[in-house]
Amino acid sequence: MIRVVQTTFPELRDRTAALIERLVAYGIQVSAGSRLLRYRSELELASVEQYSDPPAEVRRLWHRLLAEVDDFETILTVLPVEPELTGWQEKVQVALDGGVLRTDEKKHSPARDYQFELVVASVFRQAGYRVELAEPDVIVETSLGPFGIASKRPRVESKVERNVRDARHQIEQTTGSGAIAVDVSILVNPNDIELEVRRFVAAVAYVAQYATNKTKKVAATVGRSVGTDNVAGVIGYAAMPTWEPNERRMSYIKRWPIVALVPPADPRREILEEFAERLRYMEEPPSSSGGGSTQPPSR
Repeated sequence: MIRVVQTTFPELRDRTAALIERLVAYGIQVSAGSRLLRYRSELELASVEQYSDPPAEVRRLWHRLLAEVDDFETILTVLPVEPELTGWQEKVQVALDGGVLRTDEKKHSPARDYQFELVVASVFRQAGYRVELAEPDVIVETSLGPFGIASKRPRVESKVERNVRDARHQIEQTTGSGAIAVDVSILVNPNDIELEVRRFVAAVAYVAQYATNKTKKVAATVGRSVGTDNVAGVIGYAAMPTWEPNERRMSYIKRWPIVALVPPADPRREILEEFAERLRYMEEPPSSSGGGSTQPPSR
């Protein structure tokens, strides 16, 4: 499943202001130290200078804002809908902390861990599933009963196996069976830099390939290190920032590949295939198209 999120600087400035208003309306405090307020002040400058050529490091900050705004807009659109999901406000409050850039965070970030859990819950709830914010992290109600999803955000390849083992233990101790949702964004793009795009179809294909390959690699680690008694598959997620210089437009290409680890005879395989089908609602065609090539991000 591919989702493309495109915007101009003025549009993003307005979306950020509206998001902050919605958070406050739900009783969520946007403190002076919140990264959203830092992003908003940066966007005032970006909106004025959108037709100049801002340095890549400056655009990197603006891209991060686009990803954050899209995540929190999704959360606030889905989780408060009746029946309101228990515990979402408390987790959003924690999620608003954290460094401005993901790469600022030398250690794991509880804020962005919660943010990813909330996004996973939102994505599945929007697909029509009944979900719960509970251990292992998110529980999805399926035809087989509660299906646990443990959410992980490994920062380096060397930590993937530890994350997988922790996730398997969480699932074993709660629902007994489930899947691991893994944000592979940093593994795909460790320096969190943008992909310059001349033609969008090539960029979408590039992100799909790299996200899927990285998710398959995580799935191979699952099969090798913990087996499939508790973990039926891996739900990957990758978000790649892009920049269209001719359009002066930022975007994110988001990919959600699902890799099943169990054979067709295992009823959990059907659940994972159903996930893949129902999550197709996220697919949106980009506004620009064409072929061409694109360069991978430097590592």
